Amino acid sequence: MRSAAVKGADETSWKQAGRLCWLWAAATAGVAAFVIHTGRGRAGLAALLGAEIQGILGSDRWHVYHQVPADRRQICWAHLRRDFQKVIDRGGPSEAVGRKGRAIARKVFAAWHEFRDGRCTREQLREAVAPIERRMSRVVDRRAVRR
Repeated sequence: MRSAAVKGADETSWKQAGRLCWLWAAATAGVAAFVIHTGRGRAGLAALLGAEIQGILGSDRWHVYHQVPADRRQICWAHLRRDFQKVIDRGGPSEAVGRKGRAIARKVFAAWHEFRDGRCTREQLREAVAPIERRMSRVVDRRAVRR
C-alpha cells in the first residue's frame, strides 16, 4: 500500500475497548489496508502510509492530508458533492456557490461514468474535465466551502 502509485485514504471514529480511536483505511484497485490508531492526525496517517507518503493520494479535505503536495493529491469528488449540498441546504448568500459547485460535480461524475463504462478514452476524459476544472477554479477557492 505504501508504495502504490495511486491510493485513496480516509479515517473514521472507532471504539477500541470503549476508548475513542480512529480507523484509518487506504485502498487501491486491488488491495485495502486498515490501521486502528489513537490519533486522527499525522501519526495516524503515518501509521497507515508511512512518514513520507508516496504516489498520488485521493482523500477528503481533512487537514492532515495537506502534507501531501497538491500535485500528488486528489480531492474526493463525492465529498465535494456532499459539501456543496450542505452549502445549498444552509441557504443564504453562499447558496449560489453551492448550486454552481453541485452542477460542476454532476458534470465531473458524468464524464467519469463515460470513461468507466468504456465510452471514452482516458485522454478524452482529460479533455472533457479540463474546462470543468477551470470553471470550478473560478467558482470556488479553498475557503469557500467548509465542513
